[in-house]
Amino acid sequence: PHNTFPHVLYIIHKDSLFDIELSVRKAVVDDLENIKTLITGLENENIIQEDVYNSVVNPDTKHQTYVSKIGNTLEGVFVISKDVNLNYYKSHFHIQDSILLNEHDRRGHTRLVHSVVNPIYDRSTRFCLKEILRLSAKTCLYFEIANRTVIPQIFNELTNVRTRRFPHFLKRKWDHERNADDNADDENRDNMDGADRDPLDEEEAPFALCFITRRLLSEPKIVKNSRIVVVGASDTGISFIEALLSISYLRFTNIVLVSPGGLPHHHFADQRDNLKAYSTSYTNEELKRLMLENRVKVINARMVDIDRKSKYVILHDETIVPYDTLVL
Repeated sequence: PHNTFPHVLYIIHKDSLFDIELSVRKAVVDDLENIKTLITGLENENIIQEDVYNSVVNPDTKHQTYVSKIGNTLEGVFVISKDVNLNYYKSHFHIQDSILLNEHDRRGHTRLVHSVVNPIYDRSTRFCLKEILRLSAKTCLYFEIANRTVIPQIFNELTNVRTRRFPHFLKRKWDHERNADDNADDENRDNMDGADRDPLDEEEAPFALCFITRRLLSEPKIVKNSRIVVVGASDTGISFIEALLSISYLRFTNIVLVSPGGLPHHHFADQRDNLKAYSTSYTNEELKRLMLENRVKVINARMVDIDRKSKYVILHDETIVPYDTLVL
């Protein structure tokens, strides 16, 4: 625990060199057996198989399926929606801060429902997504993260979208006039994913949202390996990390959060069970949906000292954590 390594190890499988032969196309009935083999053993295997089958056999469903192949070998399957409830996204997330919606056709938005890729060809994910958006005539891809969502391998390619804040304990809607979108009634909801969601419900969305656009897929993220250490899971610390994860053109690979007990929702199931002052910016459900445990390294420890000259912090068990940037 007292050792740190100044180097990074990269591994490549020889079969991944054949990714130059990778092709992406819409799934057909003949692909169903190979898709079943690829997804066998996954936690949500039955759900994926049902959605894939329905979208391939019945063209009137809300989903469509694409596959990536190298020669005759199927290496990936992607299920996307034909449309999204864009008004709900706009009212519950700050997507306008990251996306110039006027530059995207209304029908150019889609949601990634399922994604399964052979890990050997993980590095070809960006190419697959670009091809899927081209073939489906879409320009913006969203991904929703609920409490039990299985995180796909392409998760690191996506950009986090900040949630809009609503009063946490509001039992009824605000008593004021609501201006619905003038185009809302004109939208065809037959193929819309999430058509039953109310953009004006004034309730927090039951999921977190990530996105990527066709342009961002053409501009690989700049990888930042700087060691960023954040001390304390306060509103400030969590907000700072969320802001970093929301930068569309940067990918931070070495963010460490040092906090006694880990994240706040690790201590108690219900915020009302907390006998201490708690966050007014993040509910337990929001923290769970941010899934920081999968995006940054969380250390359950207490900082006791800082060596500013050598640039590392000392924890209560004498473990040292080096940093390039320290946030207190």
